[in-house]
Amino acid sequence: MNPAKQVRWGILGCGWITRDVIAPTLASVSGAVLHSACSRDEERAAQFCAPFGARPYASVQQFLADPELDAVFVATPNHRHVEDVLACAAAGKHVLCDKPLAPTAAEAERLMVACNRAGVKLGVGYQMRFNPIHREVQRRVAQGELGRIAYGHVQACFRYPFPPSEWRRHLASAGGGWATADLGTHLVDLLLWILGPVAEVQAQMDNGAYGYETEDICSAVLRFQSGAMVSMTCATAVSAPRTELAFYGENSSIIAENTIGVGVEGRLLSDKDGQLSTEQMRGGANPYQLELAGFSDAIRQDQEPPVPGEAGVAAAEVLDAIRQSAREGRRFVFARVP
Repeated sequence: MNPAKQVRWGILGCGWITRDVIAPTLASVSGAVLHSACSRDEERAAQFCAPFGARPYASVQQFLADPELDAVFVATPNHRHVEDVLACAAAGKHVLCDKPLAPTAAEAERLMVACNRAGVKLGVGYQMRFNPIHREVQRRVAQGELGRIAYGHVQACFRYPFPPSEWRRHLASAGGGWATADLGTHLVDLLLWILGPVAEVQAQMDNGAYGYETEDICSAVLRFQSGAMVSMTCATAVSAPRTELAFYGENSSIIAENTIGVGVEGRLLSDKDGQLSTEQMRGGANPYQLELAGFSDAIRQDQEPPVPGEAGVAAAEVLDAIRQSAREGRRFVFARVP
Protein backbone atom coordinates (compact mmCIF):
# COMPACT_ATOMS: atom_id res chain seq x y z
CA MET A 1 0.00 0.00 0.00
CA ASN A 2 1.15 3.55 -0.75
CA PRO A 3 2.54 4.87 2.59
CA ALA A 4 1.05 8.29 1.80
CA LYS A 5 -2.51 6.95 1.54
CA GLN A 6 -4.97 6.76 4.40
CA VAL A 7 -6.11 3.30 5.45
CA ARG A 8 -9.83 2.98 4.77
CA TRP A 9 -11.31 1.21 7.77
CA GLY A 10 -14.56 -0.66 8.15
CA ILE A 11 -16.09 -1.60 11.49
CA LEU A 12 -17.89 -4.92 11.82
CA GLY A 13 -20.19 -4.71 14.84
CA CYS A 14 -21.83 -1.47 15.94
CA GLY A 15 -21.91 -1.90 19.72
CA TRP A 16 -21.05 0.71 22.35
CA ILE A 17 -17.28 0.23 22.22
CA THR A 18 -17.11 0.92 18.49
CA ARG A 19 -19.71 3.71 18.66
CA ASP A 20 -18.22 5.54 21.64
CA VAL A 21 -14.50 4.71 21.29
CA ILE A 22 -13.30 3.11 18.05
CA ALA A 23 -15.19 5.21 15.50
CA PRO A 24 -14.39 8.60 17.12
CA THR A 25 -10.78 7.53 17.65
CA LEU A 26 -10.34 6.65 13.98
CA ALA A 27 -11.30 10.24 13.17
CA SER A 28 -8.23 11.38 15.13
CA VAL A 29 -5.72 9.05 13.42
CA SER A 30 -3.93 10.88 10.61
CA GLY A 31 -3.22 7.74 8.59
CA ALA A 32 -6.73 6.33 8.78
CA VAL A 33 -10.35 7.10 7.94
CA LEU A 34 -13.64 5.43 8.86
CA HIS A 35 -14.90 4.24 5.48
CA SER A 36 -17.84 1.98 6.43
CA ALA A 37 -19.56 -0.02 9.15
CA CYS A 38 -21.74 -3.12 9.19
CA SER A 39 -24.52 -4.26 11.49
CA ARG A 40 -27.24 -6.84 10.93
CA ASP A 41 -29.65 -4.05 11.90
CA GLU A 42 -29.83 -1.77 8.85
CA GLU A 43 -31.13 1.23 10.81
CA ARG A 44 -28.47 0.81 13.46
CA ALA A 45 -25.75 0.76 10.81
CA ALA A 46 -27.13 3.95 9.24
CA GLN A 47 -27.27 5.77 12.59
CA PHE A 48 -23.75 4.61 13.41
CA CYS A 49 -22.28 5.85 10.12
CA ALA A 50 -24.14 9.17 9.83
CA PRO A 51 -21.85 11.31 12.06
CA PHE A 52 -18.77 10.16 10.15
CA GLY A 53 -20.06 10.18 6.58
CA ALA A 54 -19.28 6.47 6.37
CA ARG A 55 -21.04 3.83 4.29
CA PRO A 56 -23.59 1.67 6.19
CA TYR A 57 -24.05 -2.03 5.41
CA ALA A 58 -26.46 -4.64 6.75
CA SER A 59 -24.82 -7.49 4.84
CA VAL A 60 -21.35 -8.77 5.77
CA GLN A 61 -20.87 -10.06 2.24
CA GLN A 62 -21.61 -6.66 0.67
CA PHE A 63 -19.53 -4.90 3.33
CA LEU A 64 -16.47 -7.04 2.54
CA ALA A 65 -17.03 -6.90 -1.22
CA ASP A 66 -16.37 -3.13 -1.23
CA PRO A 67 -13.15 -2.77 -3.27
CA GLU A 68 -12.26 0.49 -1.50
CA LEU A 69 -12.19 -1.14 1.94
CA ASP A 70 -8.64 -1.80 3.25
CA ALA A 71 -8.98 -3.01 6.85
CA VAL A 72 -11.67 -4.22 9.25
CA PHE A 73 -12.01 -3.79 12.99
CA VAL A 74 -13.94 -6.86 14.16
CA ALA A 75 -16.05 -6.09 17.24
CA THR A 76 -18.79 -8.68 17.00
CA PRO A 77 -19.75 -10.98 19.92
CA ASN A 78 -16.90 -13.30 20.85
CA HIS A 79 -18.35 -16.44 19.30
CA ARG A 80 -18.49 -14.75 15.88
CA HIS A 81 -14.82 -13.76 15.78
CA VAL A 82 -13.71 -16.93 14.01
CA GLU A 83 -16.19 -16.75 11.13
CA ASP A 84 -15.79 -12.98 10.78
CA VAL A 85 -11.98 -13.01 10.69
CA LEU A 86 -12.04 -15.90 8.20
CA ALA A 87 -14.46 -13.91 6.02
CA CYS A 88 -12.19 -10.85 6.16
CA ALA A 89 -9.17 -12.95 5.17
CA ALA A 90 -11.07 -14.56 2.29
CA ALA A 91 -12.03 -11.08 1.06
CA GLY A 92 -8.40 -9.91 1.20
CA LYS A 93 -8.95 -7.39 4.01
CA HIS A 94 -6.48 -6.71 6.79
CA VAL A 95 -8.13 -7.36 10.15
CA LEU A 96 -7.74 -6.08 13.68
CA CYS A 97 -9.87 -8.32 15.88
CA ASP A 98 -11.03 -7.24 19.31
CA LYS A 99 -10.07 -9.56 22.12
CA PRO A 100 -10.29 -12.51 22.51
CA LEU A 101 -9.09 -13.53 19.07
CA ALA A 102 -10.91 -16.87 19.38
CA PRO A 103 -12.49 -19.11 22.04
CA THR A 104 -9.60 -21.59 21.93
CA ALA A 105 -5.95 -21.63 20.94
CA ALA A 106 -6.63 -24.08 18.11
CA GLU A 107 -9.18 -21.71 16.57
CA ALA A 108 -6.87 -18.71 17.08
CA GLU A 109 -4.09 -20.60 15.29
CA ARG A 110 -6.51 -21.34 12.45
CA LEU A 111 -7.19 -17.62 12.02
CA MET A 112 -3.51 -16.76 11.97
CA VAL A 113 -2.84 -19.40 9.30
CA ALA A 114 -5.77 -18.18 7.18
CA CYS A 115 -4.58 -14.57 7.30
CA ASN A 116 -1.01 -15.56 6.46
CA ARG A 117 -2.18 -17.57 3.47
CA ALA A 118 -4.38 -14.70 2.29
CA GLY A 119 -1.50 -12.24 2.60
CA VAL A 120 -3.36 -9.97 5.01
CA LYS A 121 -2.24 -8.66 8.37
CA LEU A 122 -3.87 -9.90 11.58
CA GLY A 123 -3.79 -7.90 14.79
CA VAL A 124 -5.45 -8.36 18.18
CA GLY A 125 -7.19 -5.65 20.21
CA TYR A 126 -4.99 -5.63 23.30
CA GLN A 127 -4.96 -1.85 23.58
CA MET A 128 -3.76 -1.97 27.20
CA ARG A 129 -0.24 -2.60 25.91
CA PHE A 130 -0.30 1.02 24.71
CA ASN A 131 -1.01 2.52 28.12
CA PRO A 132 2.12 4.63 28.86
CA ILE A 133 2.40 3.31 32.42
CA HIS A 134 2.23 -0.30 31.19
CA ARG A 135 4.91 0.54 28.64
CA GLU A 136 7.11 1.94 31.37
CA VAL A 137 6.59 -1.19 33.49
CA GLN A 138 7.50 -3.38 30.52
CA ARG A 139 10.61 -1.29 29.80
CA ARG A 140 11.92 -1.49 33.37
CA VAL A 141 11.36 -5.25 33.58
CA ALA A 142 12.92 -5.84 30.14
CA GLN A 143 16.00 -3.79 31.01
CA GLY A 144 16.47 -5.63 34.28
CA GLU A 145 15.96 -2.62 36.53
CA LEU A 146 13.93 -4.71 39.00
CA GLY A 147 16.37 -7.62 38.96
CA ARG A 148 14.99 -11.14 38.84
CA ILE A 149 11.19 -11.03 39.18
CA ALA A 150 10.15 -13.28 42.07
CA TYR A 151 6.44 -12.45 42.32
CA GLY A 152 3.73 -10.50 40.57
CA HIS A 153 0.05 -9.76 40.93
CA VAL A 154 -2.61 -8.50 38.53
CA GLN A 155 -6.21 -7.73 39.43
CA ALA A 156 -9.18 -6.26 37.59
CA CYS A 157 -12.75 -6.43 38.88
CA PHE A 158 -15.62 -4.64 37.15
CA ARG A 159 -19.34 -5.12 37.76
CA TYR A 160 -21.01 -5.19 34.37
CA PRO A 161 -24.33 -3.36 33.88
CA PHE A 162 -27.11 -5.79 34.79
CA PRO A 163 -28.36 -7.76 33.04
CA PRO A 164 -25.35 -8.45 30.82
CA SER A 165 -25.84 -9.14 27.13
CA GLU A 166 -27.45 -12.51 26.50
CA TRP A 167 -24.43 -13.80 24.60
CA ARG A 168 -22.17 -13.28 27.63
CA ARG A 169 -24.21 -15.73 29.71
CA HIS A 170 -23.58 -18.88 27.67
CA LEU A 171 -20.31 -20.72 27.03
CA ALA A 172 -21.16 -21.33 23.37
CA SER A 173 -21.56 -17.62 22.61
CA ALA A 174 -19.19 -15.94 25.10
CA GLY A 175 -16.00 -17.16 23.49
CA GLY A 176 -15.24 -19.76 26.13
CA GLY A 177 -16.00 -17.70 29.22
CA TRP A 178 -17.06 -14.36 30.62
CA ALA A 179 -14.61 -13.08 33.24
CA THR A 180 -11.72 -14.81 31.48
CA ALA A 181 -12.73 -13.80 27.92
CA ASP A 182 -13.58 -10.18 28.74
CA LEU A 183 -10.96 -9.34 31.37
CA GLY A 184 -8.64 -12.28 31.87
CA THR A 185 -7.49 -12.21 28.27
CA HIS A 186 -6.18 -8.65 28.74
CA LEU A 187 -4.40 -9.57 31.96
CA VAL A 188 -2.83 -12.68 30.46
CA ASP A 189 -1.61 -10.71 27.45
CA LEU A 190 0.02 -8.07 29.66
CA LEU A 191 1.79 -10.77 31.67
CA LEU A 192 3.03 -12.61 28.57
CA TRP A 193 4.21 -9.35 27.03
CA ILE A 194 6.16 -8.41 30.16
CA LEU A 195 7.35 -11.77 31.53
CA GLY A 196 7.38 -14.16 28.58
CA PRO A 197 6.04 -17.74 28.37
CA VAL A 198 4.08 -19.52 31.10
CA ALA A 199 5.23 -22.90 32.44
CA GLU A 200 2.45 -23.89 34.87
CA VAL A 201 -1.09 -22.84 35.82
CA GLN A 202 -3.31 -23.56 38.81
CA ALA A 203 -6.78 -21.96 38.70
CA GLN A 204 -10.29 -21.83 40.09
CA MET A 205 -13.43 -20.28 38.59
CA ASP A 206 -16.96 -19.72 39.90
CA ASN A 207 -20.31 -18.47 38.65
CA GLY A 208 -21.77 -17.89 42.10
CA ALA A 209 -22.73 -14.24 41.65
CA TYR A 210 -25.07 -14.68 38.69
CA GLY A 211 -25.35 -18.42 38.14
CA TYR A 212 -24.87 -18.24 34.38
CA GLU A 213 -23.03 -20.93 32.43
CA THR A 214 -20.11 -18.54 32.19
CA GLU A 215 -17.85 -17.74 35.13
CA ASP A 216 -18.05 -14.35 36.83
CA ILE A 217 -14.81 -14.73 38.79
CA CYS A 218 -11.48 -16.40 38.10
CA SER A 219 -8.38 -16.67 40.24
CA ALA A 220 -5.18 -18.27 39.03
CA VAL A 221 -1.53 -18.68 39.92
CA LEU A 222 0.84 -18.70 36.95
CA ARG A 223 4.46 -19.76 37.11
CA PHE A 224 6.53 -18.43 34.22
CA GLN A 225 9.48 -20.08 32.54
CA SER A 226 11.61 -17.33 34.08
CA GLY A 227 10.66 -18.64 37.52
CA ALA A 228 8.38 -15.72 38.43
CA MET A 229 5.14 -16.62 40.20
CA VAL A 230 2.12 -14.37 39.51
CA SER A 231 -1.38 -14.36 41.02
CA MET A 232 -4.21 -13.19 38.77
CA THR A 233 -7.79 -12.31 39.67
CA CYS A 234 -10.53 -11.08 37.37
CA ALA A 235 -14.24 -10.67 38.00
CA THR A 236 -17.22 -9.31 36.09
CA ALA A 237 -19.77 -9.32 38.93
CA VAL A 238 -18.05 -7.21 41.61
CA SER A 239 -16.46 -3.79 41.64
CA ALA A 240 -13.14 -2.80 43.18
CA PRO A 241 -11.70 0.61 44.11
CA ARG A 242 -8.64 -0.01 41.97
CA THR A 243 -6.94 -2.27 39.44
CA GLU A 244 -3.36 -3.39 39.98
CA LEU A 245 -0.45 -4.69 37.94
CA ALA A 246 2.53 -5.33 40.21
CA PHE A 247 5.95 -6.93 39.96
CA TYR A 248 8.37 -7.56 42.81
CA GLY A 249 12.01 -8.07 41.91
CA GLU A 250 15.20 -8.68 43.83
CA ASN A 251 16.30 -5.06 43.31
CA SER A 252 13.04 -3.14 43.40
CA SER A 253 9.29 -3.37 42.91
CA ILE A 254 6.79 -1.57 40.71
CA ILE A 255 3.00 -1.21 40.84
CA ALA A 256 0.64 0.24 38.24
CA GLU A 257 -2.63 1.36 39.87
CA ASN A 258 -5.90 2.01 38.03
CA THR A 259 -4.36 1.55 34.60
CA ILE A 260 -6.46 -1.42 33.44
CA GLY A 261 -9.56 -0.19 31.61
CA VAL A 262 -10.62 2.04 28.73
CA GLY A 263 -9.48 5.36 30.21
CA VAL A 264 -6.10 7.03 30.45
CA GLU A 265 -5.30 7.59 34.08
CA GLY A 266 -3.62 5.90 37.01
CA ARG A 267 -0.33 6.08 38.83
CA LEU A 268 2.97 4.26 38.99
CA LEU A 269 4.48 3.31 42.35
CA SER A 270 8.05 2.11 42.59
CA ASP A 271 10.29 1.12 45.46
CA LYS A 272 14.06 0.88 45.51
CA ASP A 273 16.28 0.61 48.56
CA GLY A 274 13.31 1.46 50.76
CA GLN A 275 12.57 4.70 48.88
CA LEU A 276 9.04 5.02 47.51
CA SER A 277 8.30 7.17 44.46
CA THR A 278 4.94 7.96 42.86
CA GLU A 279 4.17 9.14 39.34
CA GLN A 280 0.62 10.28 38.55
CA MET A 281 -0.77 10.11 35.02
CA ARG A 282 -3.88 11.77 33.62
CA GLY A 283 -4.64 12.39 29.97
CA GLY A 284 -2.12 11.76 27.25
CA ALA A 285 -2.46 9.61 24.16
CA ASN A 286 -5.48 7.31 24.09
CA PRO A 287 -4.31 3.65 23.97
CA TYR A 288 -6.96 2.95 21.33
CA GLN A 289 -5.55 5.77 19.22
CA LEU A 290 -2.05 4.30 19.45
CA GLU A 291 -3.41 0.84 18.68
CA LEU A 292 -5.29 1.96 15.55
CA ALA A 293 -2.46 4.21 14.39
CA GLY A 294 0.07 1.40 14.87
CA PHE A 295 -1.98 -1.08 12.86
CA SER A 296 -2.63 1.51 10.14
CA ASP A 297 1.09 2.24 9.90
CA ALA A 298 1.81 -1.50 9.67
CA ILE A 299 -0.47 -1.69 6.63
CA ARG A 300 0.88 1.45 4.98
CA GLN A 301 4.52 0.47 5.53
CA ASP A 302 4.03 -3.30 5.12
CA GLN A 303 5.34 -4.12 8.60
CA GLU A 304 4.37 -6.50 11.39
CA PRO A 305 1.40 -5.21 13.43
CA PRO A 306 2.37 -3.97 16.91
CA VAL A 307 0.17 -6.67 18.50
CA PRO A 308 0.19 -9.52 15.94
CA GLY A 309 -2.02 -12.58 15.70
CA GLU A 310 0.59 -14.62 17.58
CA ALA A 311 -0.29 -12.64 20.71
CA GLY A 312 -3.89 -13.81 20.44
CA VAL A 313 -2.78 -17.41 20.05
CA ALA A 314 -0.42 -17.19 23.04
CA ALA A 315 -3.10 -15.68 25.29
CA ALA A 316 -5.63 -18.30 24.17
CA GLU A 317 -3.19 -21.09 25.07
CA VAL A 318 -2.91 -19.78 28.63
CA LEU A 319 -6.67 -19.24 28.94
CA ASP A 320 -7.24 -22.81 27.72
CA ALA A 321 -4.92 -23.98 30.50
CA ILE A 322 -6.65 -21.82 33.12
CA ARG A 323 -10.07 -23.23 32.22
CA GLN A 324 -8.80 -26.81 32.10
CA SER A 325 -7.09 -26.42 35.48
CA ALA A 326 -10.29 -25.03 37.01
CA ARG A 327 -12.46 -27.78 35.51
CA GLU A 328 -10.19 -30.63 36.54
CA GLY A 329 -9.02 -29.22 39.87
CA ARG A 330 -5.36 -29.78 39.14
CA ARG A 331 -2.26 -27.98 38.04
CA PHE A 332 -1.72 -27.65 34.29
CA VAL A 333 1.88 -27.97 33.09
CA PHE A 334 2.82 -26.77 29.62
CA ALA A 335 4.89 -29.11 27.49
CA ARG A 336 8.51 -27.98 27.45
CA VAL A 337 10.09 -27.15 24.13
CA PRO A 338 13.57 -28.80 23.89
